[in-house]
Amino acid sequence: MARVLARGNPETWIGWFLVIPSAAFIVLATLTPAGQSHVVTQDVFCLICGEAGIANILRNILLFVPLGMGLGLLVRSPLLAWIPALTLTVGIEVTQLWIPGRNPLVADVAANAAGGALGIAFVRTFRRSVRRSRPSLAAAAWMTLPFLVFILSGWAFQLTPPEPPHFLQLQPDLRHLALYEGRVSQAVLGERRIRPERVADPEFLEDQLFRGDTLRIEVEVAPRRWRTASLVSVYTAERKEVFLLGLAGDDVVLRLPYRATRLRLTRPDLRLTDALTELALGSQAEIRYRAAPEGLVSGGACLHIQGTVPGDAGEMESRQYAECGIGPTLGHGWGLLYSIDGLPPAVQNGVHLAWLLLLTVPAGLMASRTGTALVLAVGAAATAWASPVLLDSLATTPPMQVMMTVSGVILGHFLRRGWVVLVPPHGAPVGLRPVRRSAGSLPLR
Repeated sequence: MARVLARGNPETWIGWFLVIPSAAFIVLATLTPAGQSHVVTQDVFCLICGEAGIANILRNILLFVPLGMGLGLLVRSPLLAWIPALTLTVGIEVTQLWIPGRNPLVADVAANAAGGALGIAFVRTFRRSVRRSRPSLAAAAWMTLPFLVFILSGWAFQLTPPEPPHFLQLQPDLRHLALYEGRVSQAVLGERRIRPERVADPEFLEDQLFRGDTLRIEVEVAPRRWRTASLVSVYTAERKEVFLLGLAGDDVVLRLPYRATRLRLTRPDLRLTDALTELALGSQAEIRYRAAPEGLVSGGACLHIQGTVPGDAGEMESRQYAECGIGPTLGHGWGLLYSIDGLPPAVQNGVHLAWLLLLTVPAGLMASRTGTALVLAVGAAATAWASPVLLDSLATTPPMQVMMTVSGVILGHFLRRGWVVLVPPHGAPVGLRPVRRSAGSLPLR
């Protein structure tokens, strides 16, 4: 049988600290009704389901990693530590048969089980790294994880417009988005007036929308809604979104055709934040979009909004707000796995920072020496800072995001040092540390 750690061992408390909250979050996230229908809408044996099937698999893996880490701390045997995670995911998928809006999938069971195993493997690798002065190959792999994710994120954010035909939509009523309540007077792309139509021209997206022609939209400023409302969008014949320019709250929202959509990942929004803050309700505003010039961001954008605001003397004054080089940053990487419409800008920025912090903590945990941790921290900061040069699909990384990559490595290393102090080596009595004797000392009788 597996040796369950002693009740007073700090490992036990850390294990339960991971198991209880992660199990509660898993149950809440997977057993909450997501609709009204009890009908299973997907094949139970579907492996990669839906437009974001790969993102769903990766989410399910990450969901069970903290649980696997906690179980790995509580139970020494990897197999016996993995069984509770497997039991939980099987129970969840069976229970989902009776929960409205939920679809039980064999792929979810496999992904959850893999996430639990990954968490257990991380704990075993960490324990070995604590006992060794040099990092193992597995520990080195964990230390390079954030750099690999940075590179893959930049690759996924490259523009890859789909083949025609394309369908233009003006102020569409889309089920998954809000309907804009104001009036869209007109939309013009270059010299072409936008109207709902089918476009078979294979050069339309590549040469006009993504090569510098300006898209101008005249709108009536409507009451703010946090959910995104589309002003102009482009879809494929398979009803897949290619391009969207819309509004959400006080923000201008832009969605572009990244490689991520072909990889069946989700796609984050680009935003010109607080652009409508001062604009008066019912007034006219003009929104302009054009692709960022070469040398800024490949796949980025320039957004400009002009409207009227109440002046000090009660008269309406013209106001404009513009920003060029808008593009995805390293912090947007979490948006490749999950997209939440309606999050306030402050919350989105917080999630960007949390993503980078959590992504770099494992590197610090596996760093056996302080010098190694410092090298990793400097490397993470340099990679984040130079990401627009290394990967032209990324915009300049904000200073706070750079700081989070450094903070994650340092935090991970401090947690490691705390572990060494609090947790006794395997086999030592709880509360006692092994005593090192000098070469000339006599053994105690």
